[in-house]
Amino acid sequence: MPLRFLGYMQKILGPGCLVQDMVDVAFGTSGGGIAVLKAFRQRRPISECQQTLADLIVRFFQRHPPPRTTWNKFIQTICCWWKDGWYDAGLWDELLQKEFGVDQGMFDVQPVSGTKVAVTAVADQPVLLINYRRVVDPPGQRCLDDAMQTTGVAPLAHSGGYYRVYTAPDPENEPRVWQCGRATTAAPGLLSPIEIPGVGSCADGGLKHNNPALICRAETPFMWASNPVPGTLISLGTGKAGRQRRRRWPRGFALRLYDSFLASMDAEQAWEDLLGQVDPANRRNYHRLNVTFPDQEPLLNAAAQVEWMTELADKTAVMQVPRALTSLLLASFFFELSSPPCYNDGIYQCCGAIRCRLRGKDLVQVLRQLHPQASTFVLGTCPLGISPFQDAVCSDCARYCVPVKFEVDGLDSNILLSLELHPHQLPPLGGFPSSLRHLVDRLRINMIGCPGLPRLPARTECKSCELRIHRKARPDFEDSSYKKRVRFI
Repeated sequence: MPLRFLGYMQKILGPGCLVQDMVDVAFGTSGGGIAVLKAFRQRRPISECQQTLADLIVRFFQRHPPPRTTWNKFIQTICCWWKDGWYDAGLWDELLQKEFGVDQGMFDVQPVSGTKVAVTAVADQPVLLINYRRVVDPPGQRCLDDAMQTTGVAPLAHSGGYYRVYTAPDPENEPRVWQCGRATTAAPGLLSPIEIPGVGSCADGGLKHNNPALICRAETPFMWASNPVPGTLISLGTGKAGRQRRRRWPRGFALRLYDSFLASMDAEQAWEDLLGQVDPANRRNYHRLNVTFPDQEPLLNAAAQVEWMTELADKTAVMQVPRALTSLLLASFFFELSSPPCYNDGIYQCCGAIRCRLRGKDLVQVLRQLHPQASTFVLGTCPLGISPFQDAVCSDCARYCVPVKFEVDGLDSNILLSLELHPHQLPPLGGFPSSLRHLVDRLRINMIGCPGLPRLPARTECKSCELRIHRKARPDFEDSSYKKRVRFI
Protein backbone atom coordinates (compact mmCIF):
# COMPACT_ATOMS: atom_id res chain seq x y z
CA MET A 1 0.00 0.00 0.00
CA PRO A 2 2.80 2.54 0.67
CA LEU A 3 4.03 1.89 -2.86
CA ARG A 4 0.66 3.04 -4.23
CA PHE A 5 1.24 6.46 -2.66
CA LEU A 6 4.77 6.59 -4.08
CA GLY A 7 3.40 5.46 -7.43
CA TYR A 8 0.96 8.36 -7.54
CA MET A 9 3.78 10.76 -6.65
CA GLN A 10 5.80 9.33 -9.53
CA LYS A 11 2.82 9.75 -11.86
CA ILE A 12 2.65 13.47 -11.04
CA LEU A 13 6.42 13.92 -11.32
CA GLY A 14 6.60 12.19 -14.68
CA PRO A 15 9.21 9.79 -16.02
CA GLY A 16 12.01 12.37 -16.09
CA CYS A 17 12.05 12.93 -12.32
CA LEU A 18 12.40 9.97 -9.97
CA VAL A 19 10.71 10.21 -6.59
CA GLN A 20 13.85 8.61 -5.11
CA ASP A 21 15.82 11.74 -6.02
CA MET A 22 13.62 13.82 -3.70
CA VAL A 23 14.21 11.67 -0.60
CA ASP A 24 17.33 11.81 1.56
CA VAL A 25 16.38 9.21 4.18
CA ALA A 26 14.03 6.21 3.92
CA PHE A 27 13.14 3.93 6.83
CA GLY A 28 10.91 0.87 6.60
CA THR A 29 9.35 -1.73 8.85
CA SER A 30 7.83 -5.11 8.02
CA GLY A 31 6.35 -5.08 4.49
CA GLY A 32 7.33 -1.42 4.20
CA GLY A 33 10.92 -2.52 4.75
CA ILE A 34 10.78 -4.65 1.60
CA ALA A 35 9.39 -1.67 -0.31
CA VAL A 36 12.17 0.60 1.00
CA LEU A 37 14.90 -1.88 0.07
CA LYS A 38 13.54 -2.31 -3.43
CA ALA A 39 12.71 1.32 -4.20
CA PHE A 40 15.49 3.18 -2.39
CA ARG A 41 18.29 0.66 -1.83
CA GLN A 42 18.11 -0.87 -5.32
CA ARG A 43 16.57 2.29 -6.87
CA ARG A 44 14.13 0.34 -9.01
CA PRO A 45 11.17 2.13 -10.67
CA ILE A 46 8.15 2.38 -8.40
CA SER A 47 5.94 0.54 -10.89
CA GLU A 48 8.42 -2.35 -10.90
CA CYS A 49 8.48 -2.36 -7.09
CA GLN A 50 4.69 -2.59 -6.98
CA GLN A 51 4.68 -5.56 -9.33
CA THR A 52 7.55 -7.24 -7.51
CA LEU A 53 5.94 -7.01 -4.09
CA ALA A 54 2.60 -8.24 -5.43
CA ASP A 55 4.31 -11.20 -7.12
CA LEU A 56 6.18 -12.08 -3.92
CA ILE A 57 2.94 -12.18 -1.94
CA VAL A 58 1.10 -14.23 -4.56
CA ARG A 59 3.92 -16.75 -5.04
CA PHE A 60 4.37 -17.19 -1.30
CA PHE A 61 0.73 -17.74 -0.39
CA GLN A 62 0.08 -19.96 -3.42
CA ARG A 63 2.53 -22.40 -1.83
CA HIS A 64 0.66 -22.12 1.49
CA PRO A 65 -3.05 -22.73 0.88
CA PRO A 66 -5.23 -22.46 4.02
CA PRO A 67 -6.06 -25.77 5.75
CA ARG A 68 -9.49 -27.08 4.76
CA THR A 69 -10.38 -29.36 7.66
CA THR A 70 -10.28 -29.05 11.42
CA TRP A 71 -7.76 -31.87 11.61
CA ASN A 72 -5.44 -30.10 9.15
CA LYS A 73 -5.70 -26.91 11.21
CA PHE A 74 -4.79 -28.86 14.35
CA ILE A 75 -1.78 -30.47 12.67
CA GLN A 76 -0.59 -27.12 11.28
CA THR A 77 -0.99 -25.52 14.69
CA ILE A 78 1.28 -28.16 16.20
CA CYS A 79 3.80 -27.58 13.39
CA CYS A 80 3.59 -23.83 13.97
CA TRP A 81 4.47 -24.33 17.63
CA TRP A 82 7.33 -26.66 16.75
CA LYS A 83 8.77 -24.61 13.84
CA ASP A 84 8.09 -21.20 15.47
CA GLY A 85 6.01 -20.08 12.49
CA TRP A 86 2.83 -20.88 10.59
CA TYR A 87 4.54 -20.67 7.21
CA ASP A 88 7.70 -22.12 5.72
CA ALA A 89 10.43 -19.54 6.34
CA GLY A 90 12.74 -21.35 3.91
CA LEU A 91 10.44 -20.52 1.00
CA TRP A 92 10.38 -16.85 1.97
CA ASP A 93 14.18 -16.89 2.19
CA GLU A 94 14.36 -18.38 -1.29
CA LEU A 95 12.04 -15.75 -2.78
CA LEU A 96 13.98 -12.89 -1.20
CA GLN A 97 17.32 -14.31 -2.37
CA LYS A 98 16.04 -14.47 -5.95
CA GLU A 99 14.79 -10.90 -5.72
CA PHE A 100 17.74 -9.22 -4.00
CA GLY A 101 20.57 -11.63 -4.74
CA VAL A 102 22.38 -13.93 -2.35
CA ASP A 103 25.59 -11.94 -1.95
CA GLN A 104 24.46 -8.31 -2.25
CA GLY A 105 25.46 -6.55 0.97
CA MET A 106 23.56 -3.72 2.56
CA PHE A 107 26.62 -1.45 2.37
CA ASP A 108 27.87 -2.59 -1.04
CA VAL A 109 28.85 0.01 -3.65
CA GLN A 110 25.86 1.36 -5.57
CA PRO A 111 25.81 2.93 -9.06
CA VAL A 112 24.21 6.04 -7.55
CA SER A 113 25.06 7.20 -4.03
CA GLY A 114 21.61 8.29 -3.01
CA THR A 115 19.14 7.74 -0.21
CA LYS A 116 20.23 6.63 3.24
CA VAL A 117 18.20 3.50 3.96
CA ALA A 118 17.40 1.60 7.15
CA VAL A 119 14.99 -1.16 8.08
CA THR A 120 13.98 -1.99 11.63
CA ALA A 121 14.10 -5.36 13.31
CA VAL A 122 13.90 -6.64 16.87
CA ALA A 123 16.66 -8.75 18.40
CA ASP A 124 17.05 -8.41 22.16
CA GLN A 125 15.96 -4.80 21.51
CA PRO A 126 15.12 -2.68 18.44
CA VAL A 127 17.94 -2.62 15.90
CA LEU A 128 18.52 -0.66 12.70
CA LEU A 129 20.06 -2.39 9.67
CA ILE A 130 21.55 0.42 7.60
CA ASN A 131 23.28 1.14 4.28
CA TYR A 132 25.18 4.23 5.50
CA ARG A 133 27.88 5.14 7.99
CA ARG A 134 26.87 7.38 10.83
CA VAL A 135 28.56 10.49 12.13
CA VAL A 136 29.76 8.87 15.33
CA ASP A 137 30.17 11.96 17.48
CA PRO A 138 27.62 14.62 16.45
CA PRO A 139 27.66 17.98 18.25
CA GLY A 140 26.39 17.59 21.79
CA GLN A 141 26.41 13.78 21.76
CA ARG A 142 28.61 11.31 23.57
CA CYS A 143 31.35 9.71 21.51
CA LEU A 144 30.46 6.12 20.63
CA ASP A 145 33.68 5.06 18.95
CA ASP A 146 34.62 2.46 21.54
CA ALA A 147 31.25 0.72 21.48
CA MET A 148 31.19 0.54 17.71
CA GLN A 149 34.75 -0.73 17.36
CA THR A 150 34.31 -3.51 19.91
CA THR A 151 30.81 -4.76 19.07
CA GLY A 152 29.88 -3.12 15.77
CA VAL A 153 26.69 -1.95 17.48
CA ALA A 154 26.14 1.62 18.65
CA PRO A 155 23.57 1.89 21.46
CA LEU A 156 21.65 5.14 21.78
CA ALA A 157 18.85 6.37 24.01
CA HIS A 158 16.61 8.95 22.35
CA SER A 159 13.10 10.32 22.44
CA GLY A 160 12.44 7.76 19.73
CA GLY A 161 13.18 4.96 22.18
CA TYR A 162 16.22 2.85 22.96
CA TYR A 163 17.59 1.20 19.86
CA ARG A 164 20.80 -0.15 18.38
CA VAL A 165 22.49 0.58 15.09
CA TYR A 166 24.48 -2.29 13.63
CA THR A 167 27.68 -1.39 11.80
CA ALA A 168 29.65 -4.38 10.53
CA PRO A 169 33.33 -4.41 11.58
CA ASP A 170 34.35 -5.64 8.10
CA PRO A 171 32.71 -6.24 4.69
CA GLU A 172 32.50 -10.00 5.25
CA ASN A 173 30.12 -9.50 8.19
CA GLU A 174 27.95 -6.96 6.39
CA PRO A 175 24.28 -8.07 6.43
CA ARG A 176 22.94 -9.10 3.05
CA VAL A 177 20.01 -7.17 1.64
CA TRP A 178 17.81 -10.25 1.58
CA GLN A 179 18.64 -10.92 5.23
CA CYS A 180 17.53 -7.41 6.15
CA GLY A 181 14.28 -7.93 4.26
CA ARG A 182 13.80 -11.28 5.95
CA ALA A 183 14.48 -9.83 9.42
CA THR A 184 12.05 -6.93 9.15
CA THR A 185 9.22 -9.19 7.89
CA ALA A 186 9.61 -12.04 10.40
CA ALA A 187 6.19 -11.54 12.00
CA PRO A 188 5.82 -13.71 15.15
CA GLY A 189 3.49 -16.61 14.59
CA LEU A 190 3.81 -16.37 10.81
CA LEU A 191 7.56 -16.67 10.18
CA SER A 192 10.38 -17.78 12.42
CA PRO A 193 13.14 -15.27 13.29
CA ILE A 194 16.37 -15.15 11.29
CA GLU A 195 19.83 -15.32 12.82
CA ILE A 196 22.11 -12.54 11.50
CA PRO A 197 25.78 -12.76 12.58
CA GLY A 198 26.69 -9.89 14.86
CA VAL A 199 23.08 -8.88 15.40
CA GLY A 200 21.32 -11.92 16.80
CA SER A 201 17.95 -13.53 16.25
CA CYS A 202 15.86 -10.90 14.44
CA ALA A 203 12.08 -10.65 14.27
CA ASP A 204 9.63 -8.18 12.71
CA GLY A 205 10.57 -4.59 13.51
CA GLY A 206 6.90 -3.73 13.91
CA LEU A 207 6.94 -5.36 17.35
CA LYS A 208 8.68 -2.27 18.73
CA HIS A 209 8.43 0.40 16.02
CA ASN A 210 5.45 -0.35 13.79
CA ASN A 211 5.74 3.23 12.58
CA PRO A 212 9.45 3.98 12.00
CA ALA A 213 8.89 7.75 11.71
CA LEU A 214 9.81 8.39 15.34
CA ILE A 215 13.02 6.37 15.21
CA CYS A 216 13.86 7.94 11.83
CA ARG A 217 13.62 11.43 13.28
CA ALA A 218 15.80 10.40 16.22
CA GLU A 219 18.46 8.86 13.96
CA THR A 220 18.68 11.61 11.32
CA PRO A 221 20.98 13.96 13.32
CA PHE A 222 23.63 11.21 13.34
CA MET A 223 23.83 11.05 9.55
CA TRP A 224 25.41 14.46 8.85
CA ALA A 225 27.89 16.62 10.71
CA SER A 226 25.44 19.53 10.72
CA ASN A 227 23.17 17.54 13.06
CA PRO A 228 19.97 18.29 11.08
CA VAL A 229 16.34 17.62 11.95
CA PRO A 230 14.06 16.47 9.11
CA GLY A 231 12.44 19.48 7.49
CA THR A 232 9.86 17.35 5.69
CA LEU A 233 8.75 13.93 6.88
CA ILE A 234 6.21 11.70 5.13
CA SER A 235 4.86 8.59 6.83
CA LEU A 236 3.24 5.97 4.60
CA GLY A 237 0.67 3.82 6.37
CA THR A 238 -0.71 0.37 5.60
CA GLY A 239 -4.30 1.16 6.56
CA LYS A 240 -6.32 1.68 9.72
CA ALA A 241 -9.70 0.50 10.96
CA GLY A 242 -12.71 2.66 10.26
CA ARG A 243 -14.39 1.73 13.54
CA GLN A 244 -13.44 0.09 16.78
CA ARG A 245 -14.12 -3.57 17.36
CA ARG A 246 -17.27 -4.21 19.39
CA ARG A 247 -16.84 -6.20 22.60
CA ARG A 248 -19.20 -9.06 23.32
CA TRP A 249 -18.00 -9.85 26.85
CA PRO A 250 -16.60 -7.97 29.86
CA ARG A 251 -12.96 -6.93 29.69
CA GLY A 252 -10.89 -9.05 32.04
CA PHE A 253 -7.18 -8.70 32.76
CA ALA A 254 -6.29 -10.93 29.78
CA LEU A 255 -8.15 -8.67 27.35
CA ARG A 256 -6.63 -5.59 28.93
CA LEU A 257 -3.15 -7.06 28.44
CA TYR A 258 -4.03 -7.93 24.86
CA ASP A 259 -5.31 -4.40 24.20
CA SER A 260 -2.15 -2.95 25.73
CA PHE A 261 -0.01 -5.13 23.45
CA LEU A 262 -1.94 -3.97 20.37
CA ALA A 263 -1.71 -0.34 21.47
CA SER A 264 2.08 -0.63 21.67
CA MET A 265 2.09 -1.42 17.93
CA ASP A 266 -0.46 1.26 16.97
CA ALA A 267 1.18 3.15 14.09
CA GLU A 268 -1.38 5.98 14.24
CA GLN A 269 -0.73 6.61 17.93
CA ALA A 270 3.02 6.60 17.24
CA TRP A 271 2.45 9.29 14.62
CA GLU A 272 0.47 11.41 17.08
CA ASP A 273 3.29 11.00 19.60
CA LEU A 274 5.76 12.23 17.00
CA LEU A 275 3.67 15.30 16.15
CA GLY A 276 3.60 16.15 19.84
CA GLN A 277 7.39 16.56 19.72
CA VAL A 278 7.40 18.77 16.63
CA ASP A 279 7.23 22.55 16.75
CA PRO A 280 3.76 23.69 15.59
CA ALA A 281 5.31 25.83 12.85
CA ASN A 282 6.97 22.76 11.32
CA ARG A 283 4.01 20.39 11.50
CA ARG A 284 2.79 21.60 8.12
CA ASN A 285 5.62 19.59 6.55
CA TYR A 286 4.87 16.37 8.45
CA HIS A 287 2.38 14.22 6.54
CA ARG A 288 0.75 10.89 7.24
CA LEU A 289 -0.59 9.18 4.11
CA ASN A 290 -2.88 6.34 5.08
CA VAL A 291 -6.02 4.48 4.08
CA THR A 292 -9.07 4.15 6.32
CA PHE A 293 -10.85 0.84 5.85
CA PRO A 294 -14.66 0.76 6.06
CA ASP A 295 -14.47 -1.81 8.85
CA GLN A 296 -11.55 -3.64 10.48
CA GLU A 297 -8.10 -4.06 8.96
CA PRO A 298 -7.65 -7.17 6.77
CA LEU A 299 -5.45 -9.95 8.10
CA LEU A 300 -1.74 -10.00 7.23
CA ASN A 301 -2.26 -13.06 5.02
CA ALA A 302 -5.38 -11.73 3.25
CA ALA A 303 -3.90 -12.11 -0.23
CA ALA A 304 -7.37 -12.26 -1.83
CA GLN A 305 -8.08 -8.66 -0.74
CA VAL A 306 -4.94 -7.15 -2.23
CA GLU A 307 -6.72 -5.86 -5.35
CA TRP A 308 -9.47 -4.20 -3.30
CA MET A 309 -6.93 -2.58 -0.97
CA THR A 310 -4.98 -1.34 -3.99
CA GLU A 311 -8.04 0.41 -5.42
CA LEU A 312 -8.78 1.99 -2.04
CA ALA A 313 -5.19 3.23 -1.75
CA ASP A 314 -5.33 4.77 -5.23
CA LYS A 315 -8.48 6.73 -4.35
CA THR A 316 -6.91 7.95 -1.12
CA ALA A 317 -3.67 8.95 -2.87
CA VAL A 318 -5.52 11.38 -5.14
CA MET A 319 -6.61 13.35 -2.06
CA GLN A 320 -3.54 13.08 0.16
CA VAL A 321 -0.47 12.99 -2.09
CA PRO A 322 -0.54 16.53 -3.64
CA ARG A 323 -0.10 18.25 -0.28
CA ALA A 324 2.79 15.99 0.72
CA LEU A 325 4.43 16.32 -2.70
CA THR A 326 4.21 20.10 -2.41
CA SER A 327 6.23 19.93 0.80
CA LEU A 328 8.85 17.81 -0.95
CA LEU A 329 9.06 20.29 -3.83
CA LEU A 330 9.47 23.25 -1.49
CA ALA A 331 12.12 21.35 0.47
CA SER A 332 14.05 20.84 -2.76
CA PHE A 333 14.57 24.61 -3.10
CA PHE A 334 17.66 26.20 -1.58
CA PHE A 335 19.31 29.62 -1.62
CA GLU A 336 22.93 29.92 -2.67
CA LEU A 337 25.14 32.97 -2.19
CA SER A 338 27.05 33.78 -5.36
CA SER A 339 29.51 36.18 -3.71
CA PRO A 340 30.50 37.27 -0.20
CA PRO A 341 28.03 39.67 1.43
CA CYS A 342 29.04 43.31 1.07
CA TYR A 343 29.04 45.34 4.30
CA ASN A 344 28.00 48.93 3.59
CA ASP A 345 26.75 51.55 6.09
CA GLY A 346 25.86 48.95 8.72
CA ILE A 347 23.95 46.73 6.29
CA TYR A 348 24.94 43.44 4.69
CA GLN A 349 24.06 43.31 1.00
CA CYS A 350 23.64 39.76 -0.28
CA CYS A 351 23.50 38.46 -3.82
CA GLY A 352 22.61 34.93 -4.82
CA ALA A 353 20.07 32.68 -6.47
CA ILE A 354 17.22 30.38 -5.57
CA ARG A 355 18.05 26.95 -6.92
CA CYS A 356 16.60 23.47 -6.78
CA ARG A 357 17.96 19.95 -6.51
CA LEU A 358 15.65 18.83 -9.35
CA ARG A 359 16.06 19.59 -13.02
CA GLY A 360 14.65 23.01 -13.77
CA LYS A 361 12.20 21.93 -16.46
CA ASP A 362 10.80 19.12 -14.32
CA LEU A 363 10.36 21.37 -11.29
CA VAL A 364 8.53 24.08 -13.23
CA GLN A 365 6.26 21.52 -14.88
CA VAL A 366 5.27 19.78 -11.63
CA LEU A 367 4.91 23.01 -9.64
CA ARG A 368 2.73 24.54 -12.36
CA GLN A 369 0.59 21.40 -12.38
CA LEU A 370 0.07 21.41 -8.61
CA HIS A 371 -0.08 25.17 -8.05
CA PRO A 372 -0.79 27.11 -11.25
CA GLN A 373 -1.60 30.20 -9.15
CA ALA A 374 1.87 30.40 -7.61
CA SER A 375 2.83 34.01 -8.26
CA THR A 376 6.02 35.22 -6.61
CA PHE A 377 8.80 34.56 -4.14
CA VAL A 378 8.49 36.49 -0.89
CA LEU A 379 11.26 37.79 1.36
CA GLY A 380 9.86 38.12 4.85
CA THR A 381 6.57 39.85 4.14
CA CYS A 382 7.78 41.68 1.02
CA PRO A 383 6.83 40.16 -2.37
CA LEU A 384 9.84 40.18 -4.68
CA GLY A 385 7.75 40.20 -7.85
CA ILE A 386 9.78 37.28 -9.23
CA SER A 387 7.81 34.47 -10.83
CA PRO A 388 8.79 30.89 -9.99
CA PHE A 389 8.00 29.93 -13.60
CA GLN A 390 9.00 32.67 -16.06
CA ASP A 391 12.70 32.75 -17.00
CA ALA A 392 13.43 30.47 -14.05
CA VAL A 393 15.33 27.84 -16.06
CA CYS A 394 18.70 28.64 -17.59
CA SER A 395 18.65 28.10 -21.34
CA ASP A 396 22.27 26.90 -21.33
CA CYS A 397 22.57 24.50 -18.38
CA ALA A 398 18.82 23.78 -17.89
CA ARG A 399 19.18 24.34 -14.15
CA TYR A 400 16.74 26.25 -12.00
CA CYS A 401 18.13 29.72 -11.29
CA VAL A 402 16.16 32.67 -9.89
CA PRO A 403 18.45 35.63 -9.01
CA VAL A 404 17.71 37.37 -5.70
CA LYS A 405 19.31 40.26 -3.83
CA PHE A 406 18.46 41.36 -0.31
CA GLU A 407 19.79 43.31 2.67
CA VAL A 408 20.00 42.33 6.34
CA ASP A 409 21.05 44.27 9.42
CA GLY A 410 23.27 41.61 10.98
CA LEU A 411 24.72 38.15 10.65
CA ASP A 412 22.08 36.69 12.96
CA SER A 413 19.13 38.51 11.44
CA ASN A 414 16.24 36.24 10.55
CA ILE A 415 15.88 35.53 6.81
CA LEU A 416 12.69 33.97 5.49
CA LEU A 417 12.28 33.11 1.81
CA SER A 418 8.90 31.68 0.87
CA LEU A 419 6.74 31.08 -2.17
CA GLU A 420 3.23 32.49 -2.53
CA LEU A 421 1.23 29.49 -3.74
CA HIS A 422 -2.10 31.19 -3.11
CA PRO A 423 -3.09 34.43 -1.39
CA HIS A 424 -2.25 34.09 2.32
CA GLN A 425 -0.48 30.76 1.70
CA LEU A 426 3.26 31.39 2.05
CA PRO A 427 5.13 28.16 2.83
CA PRO A 428 8.88 28.67 3.36
CA LEU A 429 11.50 27.24 1.04
CA GLY A 430 13.83 24.47 2.16
CA GLY A 431 16.17 25.52 4.96
CA PHE A 432 14.24 28.65 5.91
CA PRO A 433 13.93 30.53 8.18
CA SER A 434 17.69 30.91 8.38
CA SER A 435 20.35 33.52 9.10
CA LEU A 436 23.13 35.11 7.11
CA ARG A 437 25.65 33.50 9.44
CA HIS A 438 24.33 30.07 8.49
CA LEU A 439 24.48 30.86 4.77
CA VAL A 440 28.04 32.15 5.16
CA ASP A 441 29.15 29.11 7.15
CA ARG A 442 27.85 26.81 4.41
CA LEU A 443 30.21 28.55 1.97
CA ARG A 444 33.10 28.42 4.48
CA ILE A 445 33.68 32.19 4.31
CA ASN A 446 36.20 33.12 7.00
CA MET A 447 36.27 36.88 6.39
CA ILE A 448 33.15 38.92 5.86
CA GLY A 449 32.60 42.64 5.55
CA CYS A 450 36.30 43.31 5.10
CA PRO A 451 37.35 45.70 2.33
CA GLY A 452 39.13 44.09 -0.57
CA LEU A 453 37.70 40.63 0.10
CA PRO A 454 38.10 38.67 -3.15
CA ARG A 455 34.89 37.39 -4.69
CA LEU A 456 34.14 33.72 -4.20
CA PRO A 457 34.16 31.42 -7.19
CA ALA A 458 30.75 31.02 -8.75
CA ARG A 459 28.66 28.28 -7.22
CA THR A 460 27.92 27.02 -10.72
CA GLU A 461 30.05 26.58 -13.79
CA CYS A 462 27.39 28.11 -16.04
CA LYS A 463 28.37 31.58 -17.29
CA SER A 464 24.79 32.40 -18.22
CA CYS A 465 23.57 31.72 -14.68
CA GLU A 466 26.24 33.95 -13.21
CA LEU A 467 25.42 36.80 -15.57
CA ARG A 468 21.72 36.52 -14.75
CA ILE A 469 22.42 36.59 -11.02
CA HIS A 470 24.43 39.81 -11.18
CA ARG A 471 22.44 41.62 -13.88
CA LYS A 472 18.81 40.73 -13.34
CA ALA A 473 18.55 40.24 -9.59
CA ARG A 474 16.02 42.28 -7.60
CA PRO A 475 15.94 44.55 -5.71
CA ASP A 476 18.86 46.60 -7.05
CA PHE A 477 21.33 47.96 -4.53
CA GLU A 478 22.40 50.85 -6.71
CA ASP A 479 21.35 54.35 -5.68
CA SER A 480 18.65 55.52 -8.07
CA SER A 481 19.93 59.13 -7.81
CA TYR A 482 23.26 58.14 -9.32
CA LYS A 483 23.72 59.41 -12.88
CA LYS A 484 26.48 58.23 -15.13
CA ARG A 485 28.47 61.05 -16.70
CA VAL A 486 29.77 60.66 -20.24
CA ARG A 487 32.56 62.84 -21.59
CA PHE A 488 33.23 63.03 -25.32
CA ILE A 489 36.83 63.60 -26.38
